Amino acid sequence: MNFVVGFSLTYEDGIALRDAITDESSFSFGDRSESQTPGGVLADFSSRGPVNESFAIKPEVSAPGVNTLSPVPTYMNGPDYIGDYEYAYGRKSGTSMSAPHVAGTAALLLEVKPDLSPADIKTTLMNTANPMTLDYSVFEIGAGQIDPVAAIETDVLVQVKGETLTLDPTNNEVAIRDLTGALNYGTFAKNGKNVRDFQSVTFKNTSAESKTFTIEFDHHVGIQGSKDAALNGIAFQAPQTVVVPAGQTITQNIFFISPKTAEAGTYEGYINITNQADSNEQYRVPFAAGITN
Repeated sequence: MNFVVGFSLTYEDGIALRDAITDESSFSFGDRSESQTPGGVLADFSSRGPVNESFAIKPEVSAPGVNTLSPVPTYMNGPDYIGDYEYAYGRKSGTSMSAPHVAGTAALLLEVKPDLSPADIKTTLMNTANPMTLDYSVFEIGAGQIDPVAAIETDVLVQVKGETLTLDPTNNEVAIRDLTGALNYGTFAKNGKNVRDFQSVTFKNTSAESKTFTIEFDHHVGIQGSKDAALNGIAFQAPQTVVVPAGQTITQNIFFISPKTAEAGTYEGYINITNQADSNEQYRVPFAAGITN
């Protein structure tokens, strides 16, 4: 079986079922409706990025938000149902459903690690997100689908030091410090010149042992029109391995290099970061850059 079985029942039926179960119990369902829905598929109504002007990666993470069984006000069913909580549930879709998944995961994370800052929480959720079933642009799913268990259990934080623009009280644009889990290089106009830029990335190891990570780039080609980096001589450069001593934080610069001959368009993908001593410990960081003529 490669899918998760799910069903819904009332509180009273759930209590009765619980009380009837013994070590020797078996039970079956009579009349039922059955359907299978693949997981890890992005809803067609989900908003996509990038951010206007800055070309930043948004959304930054994804979470379940389609056909979710949720409490609803009884008055939504009409005046005759007010206060009748048998009808206080409904299946809803959208950000109103996915946001509670993320907020709940953040709350669980804070319960285990109360000293985390808001930026640390966001970055942790991004670092430990899972790939989705189909191939998507980083501007569609960000780092991927959140994984609450992985976020809580991780003892490593891979964080990008950047800046984002906002407005001050006098409506002037100002740059503020931005810590996130994505490499947002923005857009570059070639103007007949080569392009070279970098972003600083910190690797924080809160465990009691030193860790050595392998750094690999997974370049997208053709996803939402993304261009072929290799074909255009574009490189995202980082050390092949990074050693992070126990309880320490180190910083590495990751460079974006584009020749003046590169085709205009979007270059994107993921940096896959794997612990050499334990291949199950993996982190991923989305990256993107845009080239204009």
